[in-house]
Amino acid sequence: LMALSRQLDLGPQVTFSGFMTQAQLKNLYRRMDLAVLTSYSESFPLVLLEASDNLLPILSTDIGDIKVMIPNTEYGFIAKTGDVDSIVNELRKAVNKDPKELSAMATREKKYVADHFSVKKQLASIEKVYKQVTK
Repeated sequence: LMALSRQLDLGPQVTFSGFMTQAQLKNLYRRMDLAVLTSYSESFPLVLLEASDNLLPILSTDIGDIKVMIPNTEYGFIAKTGDVDSIVNELRKAVNKDPKELSAMATREKKYVADHFSVKKQLASIEKVYKQVTK
């Protein structure tokens, strides 16, 4: 990937960071305007939970349970998997959105994620299953 990046003269736009500490990740998130995940396959992308926790608006391909994480266009952007035109279209929507609207979107998504996917919520769900099984 590094060789391809140099070959395509993408050096200034592409960074290969390797392992990063939590402090380094926080600093990286502060410099970002949008978290983009263009995977072909993911079940539930934890990196987007992390981005949301750092108040970044998110754009993802429609992989796994992403529609559970981004229930509608008020919470983020979803592009068709493997469809470059769709990804470009969603990127354009994000770039053209007023920064205040993007910030509000990120705030809504963070609250939604906290309400639906917190550790406390997951624990309650697991306890419910155990109680059902042990009856």
